[in-house]
Amino acid sequence: MSAWGRADRSPASWALKYAFWGWKVLPLHAASRGTCSCRDPECASPGKHPRTAHGVHDASRRPEQLRRWWAAWPDANVAVATGPLVVVDVDGEQGHESLVALQSHHGIALPVTPWVETARGRHLYFLAPNRDIPNSSGRIGPGVDIRGAGGYVVAPPSRHASGPRYRWHELHSDIAILPQWLVRALITPRTSAGPSPAATVSVPDRYLRAALAGELERIAAAQRGTRNDTLNRAAFRLGQLATDYGADTSVLTARLLDAALAAGLAEREARATIDSGLQAGLKRPRSAKPIAANETGGPR
Repeated sequence: MSAWGRADRSPASWALKYAFWGWKVLPLHAASRGTCSCRDPECASPGKHPRTAHGVHDASRRPEQLRRWWAAWPDANVAVATGPLVVVDVDGEQGHESLVALQSHHGIALPVTPWVETARGRHLYFLAPNRDIPNSSGRIGPGVDIRGAGGYVVAPPSRHASGPRYRWHELHSDIAILPQWLVRALITPRTSAGPSPAATVSVPDRYLRAALAGELERIAAAQRGTRNDTLNRAAFRLGQLATDYGADTSVLTARLLDAALAAGLAEREARATIDSGLQAGLKRPRSAKPIAANETGGPR
């Protein structure tokens, strides 16, 4: 991988460069003095929300599509879709300490790889070509998030709402393969409290699985301006069913959070919305199980 020339730092040129590298790209709303230009009431993360209707599902590597997007929105921030590309998001001093502790625990350092300087930390870029690494937040340590299958990250030369631009470092290096010890840490089911990644857990009851699938489809299809409300309603309805089915709400949270991130909602607000909806639903339980004939007084 070679560095892009310093002469052209426009978002459009970088979007085309990323597509040339084989990455799918997505335009985001520009951030301006702490206020997102989209004026979307859902937008709690200026400069990080997709401009397109279907969020990360619209990501493309087709040059003609990218040119149309940035001709329409020349100041749009640039996002890169993740999947085979996995990004370790290290947030602030807490994230740095967690990453140091993680490497110390395993007795091995992460390989050298290109990374991006963010407003509060850094994004480390890796490849996991034969694995679906789930998105997660704090799974391997406080302040360390993972963007994998169905996710995206803000990429240079995007501007953060606080002012600085995202900047590449070590861009002359090849992107390293995600180490196996880190892969295991990211895909092994956890026994401790907290949300389990959607890729490693399942919903045992078929009726609840059907209800969950329907709610995830509604979230994916929700239009901008309705996504947060759709997420809240989905969490509420699933919370109503959770008690009757003995469902683990951390599993529901993980599935809903993945859908919310894919739709373009910011993680902090999505978590708050999911928790609020689930808790409200738990207080008003209902059942979706079919009633057997011998429970109705009918023929036995």
